[in-house]
Amino acid sequence: MGLLALARQSRPSEILTVYIEGDGAPWVTPWHAPSDPTPLKPLALALAAADLAPAVAYLGRPCQYPKAGALASCNPAWWMERRFAPEVLAAYDRTLTQLKSQLGAQRLRLVGYSGGGVIAALLAVQRPDVERLLTVAAPLALNDWTTWHALTPFAPASDPSWQAGPFPPSVHWVGQGDTVVPPTIVARFIAKKGGQMVSLPGYDHQCCWARDWAHLVSSVHLAP
Repeated sequence: MGLLALARQSRPSEILTVYIEGDGAPWVTPWHAPSDPTPLKPLALALAAADLAPAVAYLGRPCQYPKAGALASCNPAWWMERRFAPEVLAAYDRTLTQLKSQLGAQRLRLVGYSGGGVIAALLAVQRPDVERLLTVAAPLALNDWTTWHALTPFAPASDPSWQAGPFPPSVHWVGQGDTVVPPTIVARFIAKKGGQMVSLPGYDHQCCWARDWAHLVSSVHLAP
């Protein structure tokens, strides 16, 4: 499966910061997924644009940003029930390795927004080269989240809070007004797996991460 990958590099860097997009376009109804998962407002892309790190990359999700005619051949399962499946993680794993090689990086800093935070967490627990994990409004206790929304649960292997391995040092931002991913969901993940949660008043699932990201990401200690 293809993934849109964008990258910029102002100078050589041992660390490549990679942003992973959220689940994409909103569902038409609770029972009808969008025909095209491309996000209307790609928040992770806005976060990547605000990041002043010397080497930054952005990864879309499967079937997002399709070339003309390509969407018809893209299985809707990749943005529905199988969006965190092993095949999806394998595609990201290959792409991360390619980006590291192309940009001359040695280590990765993964940043995931919403469902992209689930992808980032699953990759971070698998790859020894991930030195930091950062998430924004991410349902990291995934099946607690599906229970809260009365949704069909995902396979246990897709739930970051059920992973056996250790996670790298992590910071997880949540909005106190987020009704899509309530702070309690992230708190449940941290109770099991550790990390730092930063809970912000006045923020929800979309506001006001992109506006304030340069300040937020520089306000935590991220040095290796």
